[in-house]
Amino acid sequence: MKKFLIIVLSVAAILALIFVIVDEPIPEGKEGPEAEQLADNILKSINKQAWDSLEVIEWTYPIGDHHYTWNKKEGVVEVSWDNIKVVIQPDDGTGEAFVGGELIDDDDLINNAINYFNNDSFWLIAPYKIKDPGTIRKVVDYEGSEALLVQFTSGGSTPGDSYLWIVDDNYRPVAWKFWASIIPIGGMYFTWEGWKDINGAQISTVHEGLMTIEISGLK
Repeated sequence: MKKFLIIVLSVAAILALIFVIVDEPIPEGKEGPEAEQLADNILKSINKQAWDSLEVIEWTYPIGDHHYTWNKKEGVVEVSWDNIKVVIQPDDGTGEAFVGGELIDDDDLINNAINYFNNDSFWLIAPYKIKDPGTIRKVVDYEGSEALLVQFTSGGSTPGDSYLWIVDDNYRPVAWKFWASIIPIGGMYFTWEGWKDINGAQISTVHEGLMTIEISGLK
């Protein structure tokens, strides 16, 4: 028992040390024309106009092996994993759930699918959302270069989160740091790489950080 307690305390101490070393406060930034211009430059670099014109997109998110078919034009998303398929309308929070091809009455599955979609699609197309309604943009000095801090005051499953976009010389995102309510450590760093051209829209499929998130089946 004493040995077990020592192990638990040691693990707790290591986690506390990691928290102290890694955790960062949200950086200070400045709203205004410079921030808006930086946001516009980012959207131009990834071709926001092409993204807006896409009608249907498919992909698989690795954590949970969630497969998506998103009909953007109709506002309908088919989410599938294991033997479950849920057809949702994220904008109004409604949907239908199927298990083994049989329609069932299960609000939990519908809510789970909506939360999966909110999270998994964000890792796919977050740069396109930097000027969504309810966002605040600030330009930040990050290691001598301009970075864009985007704060979400509404929308999604976890409103209130903040994301610092780090960009290259052509304003295409190369990484982000984020402060999310569901993660206790602030300033987590993940790359945005593995860019693919989907009918002109530029979409990142690989994110390296504490773990690797690699999106597959993108079309």
